[in-house]
Amino acid sequence: MRLLVAERRCATVGAMSAPDAIVAANCFAVLRGAVANVRTWLDRHQPAGVIAVRGVTLAHWGAHCGAHECADGRSVGCFDGVLLNADVIRAGLVERGHSAHHWTHAALAIETVAAHGPNGVGLLRWHGALAVLHRAQAAVLVARDLVGVGWLGWTELDDGAELVCSDPRRDGPTVTAVPPGAIAVVDASVTTQPKFTILPHNQAFLRQIPDQIRSMDAQQAASHVAELLQHSLVAHGQAFGDIDTSAVADHRWLTQYAGEWLSAARSPAPPPAVWTPVGLHDTTGAQDAKICKRQPNLRDDGPWEPLVGTCPSDRRERLWRHQIMPDGVLRQARVQALQTGAALCAPHLDPALLALLGALEPSIRPPLLGVPAPAVDS
Repeated sequence: MRLLVAERRCATVGAMSAPDAIVAANCFAVLRGAVANVRTWLDRHQPAGVIAVRGVTLAHWGAHCGAHECADGRSVGCFDGVLLNADVIRAGLVERGHSAHHWTHAALAIETVAAHGPNGVGLLRWHGALAVLHRAQAAVLVARDLVGVGWLGWTELDDGAELVCSDPRRDGPTVTAVPPGAIAVVDASVTTQPKFTILPHNQAFLRQIPDQIRSMDAQQAASHVAELLQHSLVAHGQAFGDIDTSAVADHRWLTQYAGEWLSAARSPAPPPAVWTPVGLHDTTGAQDAKICKRQPNLRDDGPWEPLVGTCPSDRRERLWRHQIMPDGVLRQARVQALQTGAALCAPHLDPALLALLGALEPSIRPPLLGVPAPAVDS
């Protein structure tokens, strides 16, 4: 099995029937270390494709082969998520001469990161995880979204080999999470965390609150939030197609327009994505919950929502969204989705929506903030 000396293009879906195989969603893994140890892991998990360059390996799964080859041939990448500003990214790539009119979210995100490096991640408003391998540099840039809807976990394999993977089921309790919003560059010998710039309109808060928002009444606020939720749902529909909304069926404010904004199911097959309601509301007992354990060698630059000057309830909710939600209840929801072969999505956790809700006075926030949260996974 000569996986580490050549690229293996998309394998047949039948290879995914192995007991330990990752199923359905566009999961990926980045490995480095001794050839034998990396090969053992790949043999056990049966990826659909493997790209190996001088000591670093990118493996990917997915029914439609989850790797995108960049137009210039220098980079190849995987994107496990949704691009919430796809129209903006697409327009920028078209201006640069790319025929990006019908590119997928994965192609748009990977081409942007390949062209701009770490700052390319800051051009995205997104949920998920990504990995872009630059062949000449023999290095892989990996990133997780600010909110932590996507997953990245880090673990050591045998004899010092390392793994970072977007599937939280891999290698069980030895995995610790990559902090939300983190970027790392992995090569054959070292992992670094470059500084990068996130564009203001891609962040989860507003640095300056416009007068229009300051002067909103409750009806105007609800209308504006509904407009942003609609945009997020449309983007998720473009990325995933059909979405199972049954988990939020009891939350009327979230779902009253979902049938109109999302395309109706086109086949009797289960939808490829499930919408989790987790994430916007504080939980009873959250102050006593154990903070999720994260990879200790990676810098954690969050929380990505401001804490200074906020009321106690807002501060508590924002800390919960950073410290507990991503690697507690959202990780658990992602595992459940993957076990059924589905991707996980959370349209109501669009950073633009969080930014608007955080800028509104609590008294006029729409009932989107009333989504009940499940018990905290400590």
